[in-house]
Amino acid sequence: DLQIIYIDKTTKQFLIKEPPSIYLPADVKVYNETLEPADFKVYDKYNFVTIPVFRGNTFSHSPGVNYTYRKFIDLKNDRDTIDYSFMIKETICGGSALEYIKVKYNNQVIVDRRNEINVTFNIEK
Repeated sequence: DLQIIYIDKTTKQFLIKEPPSIYLPADVKVYNETLEPADFKVYDKYNFVTIPVFRGNTFSHSPGVNYTYRKFIDLKNDRDTIDYSFMIKETICGGSALEYIKVKYNNQVIVDRRNEINVTFNIEK
């Protein structure tokens, strides 16, 4: 999963939480490439937005193939673009894991990691 923590640039406080705050959990909307609502959860207790990396499960993705997806995150009327790409590898126990994942926020690379499943990162606004 992608776990996105929004932080205020000036105060360094969390932006998404229960009142009083700049954004409430209900202010967050996530859309896929065709602007249809996408799966996501807002954990206001932990102040982050979670977007599943996989469409379906890992078994619906083939090992050794590069997958790239785009999501749009709306905070009220402010839209951000999250592009992420990854490749799956088979594990010795017969399962699968991410060989690598790269995440771009508004076209800037902010994550480039190997052998990760959950990727947490901060975005300052």
